[in-house]
Amino acid sequence: MNVLWPAFILVWLAACAQATPSATPSPAAPPTTATFAATDSTWRLFVVHQNSNDVAVVEEPAHRIVARVAVGQNPHEIAATGDGGLLATSNFAAGTISIIDAQSLTVLATLPSAPQPHGIAVRPGTREAYITQGPSNQLNAIDLGLRKGGLTVRTGPGPHIVHFTPDGRLAVTTNPPSGTATIIEFPNPKVLATLPTGEGAEGLGIAPDGRTAYVANRGDGTLTVIDLPALRVTATVPVGPQPIRVLVSPDGETVYVTHIGSARLSIVSARTLEVVTTLTVGASPVGMALSPDNRWLYTANIDGDSVSVVDIVQRQVIATFPVGDGPDGIEVLPIAHGLVPATGR
Repeated sequence: MNVLWPAFILVWLAACAQATPSATPSPAAPPTTATFAATDSTWRLFVVHQNSNDVAVVEEPAHRIVARVAVGQNPHEIAATGDGGLLATSNFAAGTISIIDAQSLTVLATLPSAPQPHGIAVRPGTREAYITQGPSNQLNAIDLGLRKGGLTVRTGPGPHIVHFTPDGRLAVTTNPPSGTATIIEFPNPKVLATLPTGEGAEGLGIAPDGRTAYVANRGDGTLTVIDLPALRVTATVPVGPQPIRVLVSPDGETVYVTHIGSARLSIVSARTLEVVTTLTVGASPVGMALSPDNRWLYTANIDGDSVSVVDIVQRQVIATFPVGDGPDGIEVLPIAHGLVPATGR
């Protein structure tokens, strides 16, 4: 075992530990001077704050905070149902899941979970949210519509992030303590494989065709590519220090990687697996999401208490605005023509 690995585990566990809530209210976003083109439709960002225990609701493209929804203690991630009607947050320190009505912006229920819920994803075609439970090495299911728990699925050691393929047939979890990724078949959950990726396997993105998964290995600064039908690793390439989250473009051609501990966003070609360019966003970017028109990429910057906006056509950062204390997970929903979830990680 690499002698640096125990030190990395301590850092990783500390990063996931309960944060101290802020004693002062999170600041509202000031008027923006960014040059967005006018559009017929608008959308909302739902940004989870680890330290202030809430979700900021931000109207775009105006960067205007219209609500703050209080949830459980130390929320980390957020996911929406396929119809856009419900959202759920994983409240890490509280050991609970909060269910939010996306239209009324109210908490419908806060349900108990196993200890340290973290990653959360809704299986396509259902209202079932699957939550990673690191200490118990499993996924727990909660039906967000019925507001009750469901089945439990075993994973690799210490699962952290979970995503489904678009058809809902496969789920993938990243498992930082073992540097692995677990592939699970649905609807009758069955572990197909647990594959080695790299130290501190954490971030995860799945291509829109459901055939490729990308794992960000925070401990060794690499990105691993998994062929899902073949259940095998096809490549591992360097991307820079502490990669923590991954998002794949809707056309499958580009992979975006955030790096905690810096202000770096890496843009990687899915064809060549080379870092095409890097951009400077806010401090310690983590979660990412795309606007419904796939023009703007948002990063939640946990140490900068901000969200950055990237023009993915021009590959330029056009704005960074404050949102609250310790932003982490982020989700996007259109609001003009019905609520349908866009891409969020």
